[in-house]
Formats: sequence, C-alpha cells, structure tokens
Amino acid sequence: MKTPLPTQLVRAVLALICLLAVHSTSFAQTPGLIYRPASSGGTLVLDPNGDGYVSAPRVPAGFATTRDEGAGFSEITYRPFPALGTELLGDLTTGRAGGHTDLVPPASYTGSTGSPISAYYNGTHAMFRIRIGGASTASKGYSVLIDADGLFASPTAPPPTNTTNPGFEFEVVFASNFDVSIYDHRTSPTKKIFTGSVDQFSQRAVAASTGGGDADYFYDFYVPLSGFGGGITATTPLRFSGITVTSGQSGLGGTVSDIGGVNYAAYGFDSWNAWTSIINSFPPTSLSQLQAGGFALIRAAAPVVSGPIYAGNTSISGTSVEAAGSTIAVFRNGVQIGTATVQANGTWTLTGIASTLLKATDKLTATVTVTNKSVSSLSNEVTVTTPAVCRATPTATLTGSTSTQGARYMTGTTGYIGRQKITIYTATVVNGVHTYVFEGSYIFTSATGATALPTTLGGMTTPMGNVTLSKTINYIVTVTPVDAANTTTGCESIRSNQLCYSNGNTSPVNSTTATIVSATGTNGLVYT
Repeated sequence: MKTPLPTQLVRAVLALICLLAVHSTSFAQTPGLIYRPASSGGTLVLDPNGDGYVSAPRVPAGFATTRDEGAGFSEITYRPFPALGTELLGDLTTGRAGGHTDLVPPASYTGSTGSPISAYYNGTHAMFRIRIGGASTASKGYSVLIDADGLFASPTAPPPTNTTNPGFEFEVVFASNFDVSIYDHRTSPTKKIFTGSVDQFSQRAVAASTGGGDADYFYDFYVPLSGFGGGITATTPLRFSGITVTSGQSGLGGTVSDIGGVNYAAYGFDSWNAWTSIINSFPPTSLSQLQAGGFALIRAAAPVVSGPIYAGNTSISGTSVEAAGSTIAVFRNGVQIGTATVQANGTWTLTGIASTLLKATDKLTATVTVTNKSVSSLSNEVTVTTPAVCRATPTATLTGSTSTQGARYMTGTTGYIGRQKITIYTATVVNGVHTYVFEGSYIFTSATGATALPTTLGGMTTPMGNVTLSKTINYIVTVTPVDAANTTTGCESIRSNQLCYSNGNTSPVNSTTATIVSATGTNGLVYT
C-alpha cells in the first residue's frame, strides 16, 4: 500500500513547480536569450562568447531595445539581405500569420533593409539567421537558396513546363528536428552533399522585434564552406533567397510557405516569379565581401529599350518601373551615348541623337540609376536595323534634265545634309506590279538641305555601275547616308518621284540615251 505524501510537502512541490514555470516563461522571453543552444562545437560558432545570448555583451544580458541587427547590437554581425521591400506579416501560403513559418520584419531603423533573412561568414562557416513570428516544435524547413553562377531566369519570361528551379545551384536547409544540409541542385536528381546534426549546426533564440504581434524568434544555422565541395569558394559572387517551407525539406522539393524580402502575396504566391524578381535585383556578393562589410544596395530593376530602332533615328525610347526622375544611361555597342529621365508615366526618351550615329547592326542597351539602389543590370538589347520604309533619310527630288556644253545631265535636289550615295533604279510596271532594278550610283557631299544634285565632275567620286537610259523606261533615285569609307551609316530613303528624262516628265517616250562613264573629266550621269 502506497503512503501519501505529507500535505505540506505536496504544497511545497506544487509551489516550486509554479515558480519554475513562471520563471521559465519569463526567462524564455528575454530578448536575446538562446533558449535552444547548439551542442558540441556548434556553440563556439553560433555563440562565440558562450554567454547564452545572441545579443552583444552588456549588463544586464540581452537586447536593450527592439533593435537586434548590426554591430553593437548582435553578437555576430549578421548582414541583412537586400530586400525589394520591408517584409510583410501574413504574406504566406500556409500557416498562421505571425506563426513559425511566417517571416517577419525587424524593428525599423535607419539603414534597415527590412529583410527577415541575414548571413555572415566567419572565415570557415557560412552562417544564416531566419527571423520568424513564432516558435514551434513542428518539423518545418528554413532554407537559403543560392545562385552561384550568375545565370538566372528572366523576370519577364515564363518558366519552362514542369520546372521549379529558375537557376539556383545550391541550397542550405535547416530541417527542424532532422538536420542541417546542403543540397546540390546542379545534378538530376538533386542530392545532399553535406548533412550535419541539427543539434550541433543550429540554435534558437528570442529576437528583440515583435513583428509577429508578440516575441519574434531567430533560427540560426551554419554549414562549413568545405561542405560545398568546391562549388562555392570565399570569392564566388553569390545571390540569395531566404524562405520557409511547410515541411522539413528543400524549398524546391516542398511547398514554399513564405519568401523573404518581398510581398509574396503580390506575386500570387508564385515562387518562380518572386525568385526571379529577387535574384535579378540582388547584388552579387562573395562570402569574403560579406565578412568584410556586407551586401551592396539592391539593384534597380533593369529598364526596357523599345524597338524597333532604325539606322538614322534621332531618338531612343523605353520604359522603367523605377521612380520618376531616375536616370537612364543609354549605350551603343557598350559605349554611353547619352542620358534620359524616367517620367511619371514610366517612359523615357533620349533625344538629340545625330542622324548619322545609329547604324544598322548597332547594339543598344540601357541602365537606370535610382536613389538608394545600386545601378541596374543592362536592359534588353535592341539591334539597329534598316527599315523597310526609311523615314529618317530625306529623299531626293528629280526635276528633269539640262544641257551643259553639249552633254545632258540628270537634275534634281537632295534634302540630306552630308556625305551620301545617290542610287539610280529603272522603273517598270507589268500587270500593275512596280519593279525597280539597280542601275548605278554615285557619291557626293551636300552642305545644306535642298542641294542640287551634281551635273559636273566636281564633288563626285568615281561612279559605280553602268547606266544606259532607255527611251521606254522611267527612272527614280534614292539617298543613303555614308561615311568617308563609303560605309552605310543610315537607311536608304524612300524612292524619289519618277521621271523620263526625254522631256522632264513621266512620258514613256525617251529619244535620248545616257551612260555613267568613268573616263577622266567626264565622270557623271551623262546624256549623249
């Protein structure tokens, strides 16, 4: 038969239990307290001074204010990820707002990126910190996806069918209750290339922020750089995305609950689109740079150059999602040719370009510079082409023929100013179809608009081609800008008016003939 405990002893035990419970509850909520420390060598990595707090050393221990980021506040100076916006509460696919898969914002302060994810490198280990709204013993995944080769899907391109990875090579996953692992996504199927004990490679602490409505929490974890098998070195430029996963596994294999640094709901919970926006704006940063300073400012979104753009155009236009007043730099074959300003409606236009600058096959790109952001990556590339109908080069006007010292010449004017090629075509009409056949060309330079086409040798180069004017065929000419080497620098103009040189009009009767000759003193289009 059991002997009952004395009443006073029972009361004492119950009082002690209550006291311990109250003490444990209040102690567990102390900002900065590590309530689940790492074991073995993990403590030396995640809590180097061994005081049981993630906060910078002070008396009393813990965070003194709601700020818990940066030197003088955090014992390890984790560097917050650049963010497209301050993290929002409740923008998650599954789980409770403010819960253990909801990424939450840090306390606001000058210089904060608003990201719930941060990282550090201590010379040996890559270390990560996830800020979440609640703590739990449930098995969930806390992941950092890594782009290590600088190649990633376009934000504007749809994902390929049945593809979930827009360009990540590696992933570090803290699978609560299981392990801390590195996944290699370069292989098919994906494989784990490093696995460490969850007890050694992670710890949990109370954050100073209360973005989740009450105490927030830090889940800290790390992996050795050697665990990447040489796929990442301390100098490899990296781009990151931190996420939570509804199960204790990879974010590319499981269901993503929340993505850090964006309004995930605004992307319709489409992880592909959210990731491409984040990574294409993320400043590539090596672990050595992370150790020495931190991440650069997030990149501005690349502008768009609108096409088509034709040789001889005097303006270039496009669009940008960045704020009005942002500066667009426009490049021709990699060399800047001017700047423009983003307007309130998101458009921009570079004007005042010389009509001789843009040539067929030139490559045009642009960047945008925005306050408090890094300069964007290059825009799309537009290749300058020769249009089917040229509107940039003025055409010539034929006025008839004239007689000079017994010889007769074509007469007309050109509105193009500069060195140009005049090309002569025969014009025929068969069953209503107009056909224009190349006959010859010559080159000269005009100083002003409405310059008379040359009727003598002066100012002309050696003509190309041989023309015999038929008394039954009419003629037209075009104008093409050229440089000193006679290389085309603009588009060929539309055709001139059509004339028969027998009488200066479009009559089909032409009793004279002419040839382009190349004899000393007689170069030109000559009627004989």
